[in-house]
Amino acid sequence: MLAIDPYFTRIPFRKMWVGRVRSDARLVAEKMRRCDWVLVTHAHFDHLLDVPEVARQTGATVCGSYNTCRLLAALGVPPGHLREIRVGDQLTLGSFQVTALKADHIPTPGFTAGPLPRNLYPPLRARDYRMDGHLCFLLQVEGYRLLTDTGKCVTSALPADVWFPNLLKRASLYPPLLQRVQPRLIVPVHWDNMWRSLSRPVRPLFTPPHRRLRLLPRSNLYSWAQMIERMAPDARVLLPEVFQSYTLERLLGPAEEGGLR
Repeated sequence: MLAIDPYFTRIPFRKMWVGRVRSDARLVAEKMRRCDWVLVTHAHFDHLLDVPEVARQTGATVCGSYNTCRLLAALGVPPGHLREIRVGDQLTLGSFQVTALKADHIPTPGFTAGPLPRNLYPPLRARDYRMDGHLCFLLQVEGYRLLTDTGKCVTSALPADVWFPNLLKRASLYPPLLQRVQPRLIVPVHWDNMWRSLSRPVRPLFTPPHRRLRLLPRSNLYSWAQMIERMAPDARVLLPEVFQSYTLERLLGPAEEGGLR
């Protein structure tokens, strides 16, 4: 089993700026009972906080950037379970063939890329989880190609059967990416409120302003799906349910009702 950026703990918003943050070991054990490999796109807390606990409980090997591996080592993950990777690396992880590609992160005040703090004493503060590079991944398994979010990095938008874009992009960024990827299935990611406990109903995240300060509306999944369908009429959009299992064979087969638009 392979996981990408598993994050279950969902710290409250105030913890981004005040206090220390800890992974909920019980919740990790409940939601991820087995795992062989973890891919980490970048080292922000909402992508990395639960990864040490996943590695400890399952014995998984974690693949990520220099900052990612340093943070995980500081949090107690043994060196034998860490694999530093860079843009262009090609990995064989069980039945998965993985290529690491460059991605772009949206501007995030207070969490910009840079070196890690000199002294890392767990539990860490949320802002200690500082990214260096941002990776995306092209995964090939059982004849399918899956591409994680590239940000606005068009050169990494390689052809794929399934594409997992971040819903928070400007609308103008999608056409060139869609033209290059030519996905058959599109699954949005990073759209739900990441400070809201998974024990509560999922709610969309606020949409960040792209040009000027204004009121922040919540992301509208259905409006986004309609926009994507107009741009890519030959693709289908899946608005997934949390912790619901899906198979590529079913999703990429004939159109069915239930979650597919």
